[in-house]
Amino acid sequence: CALIYTAGMPSPSWLRIYRLMLKALPDAAEVRHWCDIDAGGFRIANRLAAACQDEGRALRLYGMGGELNRETQEASEGARKALDDGELRTIRRICASRDWNREWAFVDERKLAYEQEGMRVIVPTPR
Repeated sequence: CALIYTAGMPSPSWLRIYRLMLKALPDAAEVRHWCDIDAGGFRIANRLAAACQDEGRALRLYGMGGELNRETQEASEGARKALDDGELRTIRRICASRDWNREWAFVDERKLAYEQEGMRVIVPTPR
């Protein structure tokens, strides 16, 4: 298991290292991404998904579409805002292009942004 931090939108040099890491992973390794549930978070996810695709991998989003349980949502009350129409269009476009239907349904139903720092960490379990 490896955890890496993008510190926002990945730079070209960050993506070069990311691609090298992707190449070094065993074939069975999953690549997941978790970040803010807002337009910026989905733009970052889209950029990482493109790098994964270039390396023959699939990026799975985590914590961005339904994994937020009631406890997490309640803990996030103060860390969310309403998404405006432009943000919703951006998220819808990215989700449609990546087949992230569950994530779009989650966003479309709530129309709220969640800041990653306000969400309880839920560690994914391997499939």
